[in-house]
Amino acid sequence: MSARSEARFAWLRRVDQILTATAGAEERPATRPGTRAHTIPPRAVTMWPDHPRPLPPTTAAAADGVGPAATTLAELRGLSGHHQPSERALSRTLAIVRTLAPALYERPDAQRQAVIAQVGEKAGITPDELTGLLLDASHELTGRHTQRDPRNGGLAELDALRHADPAALTRAVTDTLNQRVHATAYSDPDLPRLWMMFNGAYHNAPAETMLTVPAIGRGPKGSPVRRADLLGWRGITTAVSHLDQLATAATEGRRWLESNPTSPDAVLLGLGVVDLTHPTLARALAAAGPGLLPPRDIAARLARFPSFRDAVGLSDAALAEACDRAGWLLGAGGERPYAPRRPGASPSRPTARAAGKSQPGDIAAIRSLLRVASTEAAARFGGLTINRLSAAEAYAGRYPHSHLTTAPTADAPTPPTPLPPPPTASLEM
Repeated sequence: MSARSEARFAWLRRVDQILTATAGAEERPATRPGTRAHTIPPRAVTMWPDHPRPLPPTTAAAADGVGPAATTLAELRGLSGHHQPSERALSRTLAIVRTLAPALYERPDAQRQAVIAQVGEKAGITPDELTGLLLDASHELTGRHTQRDPRNGGLAELDALRHADPAALTRAVTDTLNQRVHATAYSDPDLPRLWMMFNGAYHNAPAETMLTVPAIGRGPKGSPVRRADLLGWRGITTAVSHLDQLATAATEGRRWLESNPTSPDAVLLGLGVVDLTHPTLARALAAAGPGLLPPRDIAARLARFPSFRDAVGLSDAALAEACDRAGWLLGAGGERPYAPRRPGASPSRPTARAAGKSQPGDIAAIRSLLRVASTEAAARFGGLTINRLSAAEAYAGRYPHSHLTTAPTADAPTPPTPLPPPPTASLEM
């Protein structure tokens, strides 16, 4: 047996040992206390405990990977209609604007900010959100749509609200609120939203319940925390469609892998297929180096896991990878997206301890390789084009009308145990 073959079989034995030790389970990425993602409980703990719905009877479809979650996801796919603010919300917003208009007129910006903060606190609106709404309404009145920083003399435009014609002010506030509500309703996904969505689906929560009833998260020492991430979020339908296409790509990609392809990009594309649904396995295989493992070895390891025909079977780890792949926010401190480090085997497992540790550069290279490979697999087998967002685009997409008053800060998840080094640690073909 050649040295190359010996290295290949030695690495596959290590991968098999890790898969056996973990029972093939995908570990949920670790999150830091105090972040939005950290308060999402494990999927087995319902976030809508007061709104149970009987689980549907077990059917033959369950054997195809479709469980109780399919009912909720089907309802989410069928949501339709333009989301508009209620009459009550419109009346309330008009009252706030009319109250603030004379109080803000020709005042120093510091006083304006103090008044906005005071009124916003009573109304349950953050100062940034209320400031943005007022500026947008003044822009509608004057026709000047400028982008000014409210911290640097940008509040003088609010004087236009003071002497506005009542009918014109009503139209401006109505148009502004419609635009803001629609943009918020169809804002981008993020990891907390996806974890919450699948939590509800796992427990067969009605789709309308998830979009109208605050979820219950897990706060410090297990205390309940109300979560409003999904309230009114009509963009959830687009998120489900995105994940369905990932699942389609994984299914079609698996069939392609089973045909033992021989194209030059077969190994990298195969790793991308695995990463769509089983990132832990993809990471372990990629660490050996794409030039070491043929497609049949990748297909054989993937065959240990059941396939599924839609998004129902995606794990929390796979959802985290989907967010990282698209550039969506991951619920870190300051809402700044970060690259989640894929979880390794627990240090309590002897197979992982004996394998040693990887260098940070290896982990970064594997992460980059799998992101590129899985993006290509999604396009090739699922027809899903993914253009990864920048940090600024991700923040604006998730919070389309937020005005930053502090710079976002990076907040990486708790570092997991690194991967074992491969026998021939190379990512070169």
